[in-house]
Amino acid sequence: MAEDKAKAQQKAAATEEAALPAQTGPDLGDLKFVSDVPVKLHVELGQATLSIGELMGCGAGSVITLDKRIGEPFLITLNGRPVAEGEVVEDGANLGIRITNVLHGNDITA
Repeated sequence: MAEDKAKAQQKAAATEEAALPAQTGPDLGDLKFVSDVPVKLHVELGQATLSIGELMGCGAGSVITLDKRIGEPFLITLNGRPVAEGEVVEDGANLGIRITNVLHGNDITA
């Protein structure tokens, strides 16, 4: 009798589980679920190597020449990963970056 009761409980539990919708993770093909996640966008205008003496000699009005030339594209990284290239533009009172090339798989060298 106890055996029959246990089998009936198991059968009822299995029926309940079958009635519940399967729980699955997010559809990775549709990335809308991450559209509000903040990421860090970084644009490097260039680099310069100075001695400590040269740096100490800098003051207001000093110009440090960078390794980028005017018109050369800037690398745009997203959370440290290169994703695009762009050019600096004026956006009202701020600087902006116009995306000129989106990098894909083989284009990414960094």
